[in-house]
Amino acid sequence: MNRIEKFYDLNPNKEKTRLTRSAYDSIESEMNKRFLSKYLKQNSRIAEIGCGAGHYSTWLLQNHKVHLVDLSSELLKLADEEVKRTGMTNNVLGISKLDARELIGIEDNSFDSTLVMGPLYHLLNEKDRLQCLSEAYRITKKGGLIYSAIINRMCPFLNMLHMHTSQLAIELSEDTEEMNKIMSSGQYENFDEDPSNFTDAYFADIHEIPNLYKSLGVEVIESFACEGIASYLYDKAEILKQNDKAWARFLDIIYENANKPELIGTSEHVVFIGRKT
Repeated sequence: MNRIEKFYDLNPNKEKTRLTRSAYDSIESEMNKRFLSKYLKQNSRIAEIGCGAGHYSTWLLQNHKVHLVDLSSELLKLADEEVKRTGMTNNVLGISKLDARELIGIEDNSFDSTLVMGPLYHLLNEKDRLQCLSEAYRITKKGGLIYSAIINRMCPFLNMLHMHTSQLAIELSEDTEEMNKIMSSGQYENFDEDPSNFTDAYFADIHEIPNLYKSLGVEVIESFACEGIASYLYDKAEILKQNDKAWARFLDIIYENANKPELIGTSEHVVFIGRKT
């Protein structure tokens, strides 16, 4: 069992609440759902690679048929429980414990859309990221869509700047190897498996996915910043959510500006929507 699989197996409930535990965290979910709704056709066949605890799965299953895939058996258990709880089992095409780089048993050209909304966060080597997207390409029908999410290269630095400023001051004054490695290569490795820290992670340059798409024959049709203008707002988002009308308008403004390059370059999460040619 690798460190990433072990991390999620030991912390499944933390991942289950990741997109619902605060007003700020819910923004990522809301934007993804809006952009998915923009492109998904009714009753599509969808492969959800990196389904986690089923947050998007139960929403997608209301109108589509979905194959749920994840590396973590514990997350898949939670996803399965959530699907059964919501009564959506009839639209489940399968639930599979698989590595995103090797989707064994999933047929070529079998899905209208493929979601890669998590695996790229943890693939430190470009070869593995290309293999992950190659598999997504393989199982997607010609003309079908591939959604790929990344965590932005600047995210760790900006997170520390806003939330852990004193620690960042130490990192900068000591010119630490870890910070330099993240900034230059995007790679973070939790060798000690400290549960208080994130597991092995890759923070991507915003040009990488479009370049990988191009190498595979995937046309980028849209990219968007999930948090956009709200990036790193954190607890202050709760103030806006106390007013229903203000919160609704705030979400609309995030969505309306999500394509702006300057926001894509600084948002915590970015999604690239591509069409298989």
